Amino acid sequence: MNKQQTPRKERNVGLDLLRISLALLIFMFHSNMHFDCHYGVFDHFARYGAIAMTGFFMLSGYALSLSSKVILTDIGSLKNFLLKRFISIYPLYYFVALAFIILLGSESFQSLALLFPFEALGLQSCFTSLSKISHNGGTWFISCLTICYLLYPLLQWIIIRLKVKEKVILGGGIFIPFISCTTCPTSF
Repeated sequence: MNKQQTPRKERNVGLDLLRISLALLIFMFHSNMHFDCHYGVFDHFARYGAIAMTGFFMLSGYALSLSSKVILTDIGSLKNFLLKRFISIYPLYYFVALAFIILLGSESFQSLALLFPFEALGLQSCFTSLSKISHNGGTWFISCLTICYLLYPLLQWIIIRLKVKEKVILGGGIFIPFISCTTCPTSF
């Protein structure tokens, strides 16, 4: 019986170290902003946490595209992809959310019950009015990651099936409104 060999995934250590560094900057930025934590000589770097968030998201998307060499077209690889993302995100997220609610939360039980579906499903970033409630101001990025991880296989599946002409039309439909925008403050 011949077993198909799965290609060995290669790690990009430099990319991983940069993502870890950006995650630490983001943590320092938020803990300084929300809890007035200070990090001595690193306080100056903590001020750039908002820029680090953008970098982290961009590098995460790039790493995601590198890690999914196998096209997510069959249900088995899709389940595996989503399970890995769930395991890497939700246990820690649920722990942090619960710890925050127990130790620092000031919401009533009724408010927590109303927020539960948004919290459990990671949908905080879809509702901007939730950013000031509970820990959502500090964990909205989990919501962004979750939504992007769920949309990525769907968008990849759609784009793979498009013909070149359809891809050009779709790309034009997305970018032409930005180029021809007359109310934009700057022109392209």
